Formats: sequence, C-alpha cells, structure tokens
Amino acid sequence: MTKAVDHSLDAMVRSLREHFDRAKKMGLTLTAQLLNMALIELKTEIHGISPDDIEALCRRIEERDAPRVLPETAQVIPFPGRTRRRRRSRI
Repeated sequence: MTKAVDHSLDAMVRSLREHFDRAKKMGLTLTAQLLNMALIELKTEIHGISPDDIEALCRRIEERDAPRVLPETAQVIPFPGRTRRRRRSRI
C-alpha cells in the first residue's frame, strides 16, 4: 500500500478506536462489537493478513483450547485367590 493509504487507514483506526471506547462507556454493547469488528478488518488490511491466515489462527486456537480427551483406561489389580471358608458345624 502507498504511504497515503496507510496514513488514511491509520487515521480511520484511531477514529474508530475513539468511537469504540465511547460506545463501550455508554453501554452500547452491540455498537462497540461492530466497531471492534471494523477495527479488526482495518488492522488486517494494514498488516496484510489474509482471511486464510485468520482461519488458520482460529483453528490453532481451537485445537489448543479443546479439552484433551484421553481414552478411558483402568489399571488391573490382581487380587489373591479367594478361598471359601468352611463353616463350622454346630453340634
């Protein structure tokens, strides 16, 4: 990108950041989320990050944060042979 475009994008980022902060302080949650999405889009454009890069990053994070499922295993403990006790006869 040219320096003029980079400068213009930087100015947009600064402006959106101010609006984002203001919306958040005012409790405008959805507006803040939408402004944040616009900020992310501009920053990816500035830094040349492709949609494929974003998808790869998201997959990596999901894999890292996914719970590890271990196969169920149990330790086998040998018990000594069981013998029946003889009942004493009552006389």
